[in-house]
Amino acid sequence: GYFFPDHIAFIRQFAAGRIRLAELRAECEAQISRVEQLGVTISHLDSHQHLHVLPGIADIVLDLCSAFGIKKIRMPQEGWFWRGGFNSTAARLIGREGLSFCSALAKMKARQAHFVYPQHFFGMLAGGNLNEFLVGEIIRNLPDGVSEIMTHPGMDAESLEKTFSWQYHWEDELQAFLSEKNKCLLEQQKVTLINFGGL
Repeated sequence: GYFFPDHIAFIRQFAAGRIRLAELRAECEAQISRVEQLGVTISHLDSHQHLHVLPGIADIVLDLCSAFGIKKIRMPQEGWFWRGGFNSTAARLIGREGLSFCSALAKMKARQAHFVYPQHFFGMLAGGNLNEFLVGEIIRNLPDGVSEIMTHPGMDAESLEKTFSWQYHWEDELQAFLSEKNKCLLEQQKVTLINFGGL
């Protein structure tokens, strides 16, 4: 009952200096410890709405990763000029640029500490709105190296919308990745699919 209602409320408090970093660290440590206690092998670390890359928080997270032996981490830095055929609002574009900037700063620290993360990231600007065409555009434009595609697939949009007010197109995203057209495109482009465990 002590968490903020959403990430925007948290960011406002954090930017105003009203978040105690010691408490933030204790909470992050408790969550990682709990996952380990449940017997889950941690493949990588990320966070809700990518809060782990915010300046100040990234230092805590990277330090905890080192302490727990977690060497892989999500770095949501989408290409500055990437649109991929998605007609974005100005607000979404500004948010993506801000997050990518924070990720770029976090990447420098992660690189120095020898963390592993995909070199490229897609799906931020069109988050929750991916469809067969947009996923196809990502596949067609994958650069050399390892890329992560962020997606939010779901099978029951009606149920999901009762819990999440994000207006995401859950079922469209699922179908975009099940699409035979995109599966063929992966083969044509000689793309190998992996997860964080395969990094």
